[in-house]
Amino acid sequence: MNELKPVQAPMAADLMRMIESQAVAAARWVVPACLLAGLVIGAVGN
Repeated sequence: MNELKPVQAPMAADLMRMIESQAVAAARWVVPACLLAGLVIGAVGN
């Protein structure tokens, strides 16, 4: 197990960076999409 730790640590860091960057990219799409959906639902509801 000790032999794997040096390899796993950088991979985990890269994975976290990828997840974080994808989460940020997703948030940029999700927020406007939710606002648009809210406007559409509001228009249809009224």
